[in-house]
Amino acid sequence: MRRLPLAGLVLLLAGATASADTPATTQWVLATARATGRGGEEFVSALRIANPNGQAAHVVLTYLAQSPIDGSFAATGDNGSAPTAAATIGPGETLALEDVVGDTFAGREAAFGISAGGIRVDSDVPVSVLSRTFVANARSASGVPGTFGFAIPAQVESQTIARGETGWLTYVASSPSSSSGFRTNLILLNTGTSTAVLTVALLRGDGSVAGARDYTLERLSAAQQGDVGASFGVGSSETNLRVAVTVKSGGPVAIGASLIDNAISSI
Repeated sequence: MRRLPLAGLVLLLAGATASADTPATTQWVLATARATGRGGEEFVSALRIANPNGQAAHVVLTYLAQSPIDGSFAATGDNGSAPTAAATIGPGETLALEDVVGDTFAGREAAFGISAGGIRVDSDVPVSVLSRTFVANARSASGVPGTFGFAIPAQVESQTIARGETGWLTYVASSPSSSSGFRTNLILLNTGTSTAVLTVALLRGDGSVAGARDYTLERLSAAQQGDVGASFGVGSSETNLRVAVTVKSGGPVAIGASLIDNAISSI
């Protein structure tokens, strides 16, 4: 989710030069993984951190392990003592981490039983951060091995949802079949140091509410609601759903979603 000021939007539409990503000193990678999906997919996350400055960047990565969502829709894993990793990136250089969860945080990636989570990136000078999560054991229609996946730019604080604000995810789909249609995983990351409570509403294209409930995220907790449509009882194949997330207390919270093709597991 990226919020853009109206003035910025006007500049973009007018064709003026604009940065696709503005380097920052504190930012969050919403979701990374080194895990096996429900269809046997091997999900891996890579990271690129670019230093556009004329001086070295001293970077600290903090891994915010994902917590399971319990029966009361709470992710209770406390990341207040999360593991960190440090790196120095030379002037104009880009650091490549091909398996950031499995390599950089090996042995510490599943603090709450799930080998996935968000990453906070802190640097003494502004850097640009981009992640890619992909299926490492994918094959083409003719059986040729390869990968497919998607990239998520890191989010800065202005792109998160503060208390009293609502954020939207406008491309959500659901299917009752495990072999056709699409499913959507809702990704939540509490970037604050206190417990966050947020209301998640699933809406159809006509504006009707398919369901709504509150979620609780412990401090710095990461969580995913798998197959969010099914979790709200959507029993038909729908491709025009949307999610609204309102932060009631705590936060800020970063949100996102992965749209997964049930037939071939592309994301």
